[in-house]
Amino acid sequence: MSLYSNLKGSSISVYSTLTNMPLSGIADDTLAKVTDTDKLYRWTGTGWYFLDPVNNNPNITTGGDATYTLAADGTATVVTLEANDPEGFAIIWSYAVTTGSLGSTATVSQADNVFTITPSTLESDAGDFTLTFTASDGVNLATSASEFSLQFESAFWSDVHVLLAARTSPTPVVYDKKSNATIGELGSFTASTDQTKYESVSIKATGVGASYPSISLTGDFTIELWFYHTQVSSGTYMFLWGGTGPAAFNFGDAGFGYRLGFGMVNASATGSYRISATKGSTRNAWHHYAFVRSNGQIRVYLDGVRQNMAYHTGASYTYEYFDWTGTVTPPSKIGTSGFTTYTEDFQVTQAAKYTADFTPPTQSLSSLYQGEI
Repeated sequence: MSLYSNLKGSSISVYSTLTNMPLSGIADDTLAKVTDTDKLYRWTGTGWYFLDPVNNNPNITTGGDATYTLAADGTATVVTLEANDPEGFAIIWSYAVTTGSLGSTATVSQADNVFTITPSTLESDAGDFTLTFTASDGVNLATSASEFSLQFESAFWSDVHVLLAARTSPTPVVYDKKSNATIGELGSFTASTDQTKYESVSIKATGVGASYPSISLTGDFTIELWFYHTQVSSGTYMFLWGGTGPAAFNFGDAGFGYRLGFGMVNASATGSYRISATKGSTRNAWHHYAFVRSNGQIRVYLDGVRQNMAYHTGASYTYEYFDWTGTVTPPSKIGTSGFTTYTEDFQVTQAAKYTADFTPPTQSLSSLYQGEI
């Protein structure tokens, strides 16, 4: 039976060729089939128009092709997708595991276009997998693949160079939890209860104060910390790792619109970059900062969100990352320059911990490293 014989409510005239079709005296919306083209046409009052029976593919418009780092504390990740169908048919959603395996790593629940991925809290369940989401109109499909990773902080313990913390006693009050070694400090580094994030005390820095372990960073690495400050315009760097180099790292503001920035301080190194966040927009609250090098590419994350960067004094935030493969040489001291900063969980890791947006730690790193420290 022909496709067109199923049409109801209209009679269909049949013509052998297009040239046999009449061009006058035809009622509007008359349907006609031409046998040599096997197509259906409709008269609109001015001419015959071909009716295309093709069903087009749906189009996934929101939420597809992403990368997710699952929370080690079991907090669910919710993925909401949206799609449209050219013919206006309702979208039918589904998913499949296309690489890796869910196993015990996570469970997936679905409510129409909303997918909830709930990770395990057991370190033995760490793993990676890809979910391919499918939007169907009942005939054609559109697909989108997203990658998910569950890793636990303690898995990085062997790569940790240093994890700085504060304590009220014994002295010195600033020490390295990785080696359980004390860090020589001056009066500008103290333990404080004025502002704390997860610990009972934080490191309060009012200047360059602490001697630093001799560490050279090559390959992949992550420098991260929680920071809190109150100033808008005074001071320069809120965290200075090293000094003048070569290739020492600093983080803060050097007077370029009070925007947060960082630099590899050396004439032969890459220079300085800025993100749009300023000291004013980040003051009076705790923020997580991560500086990550992965495969020679430097990326910056503020509160778990990758930041576009502008070079030096520029204001065009077009850099998703920049390439730099040089060695970050051992600093002699760390601290701030010009204003007060509170810090918790300053950590240097010889691994690229974050390669996509992530949820910042929801407890102290000391708690996540239970059994290791």
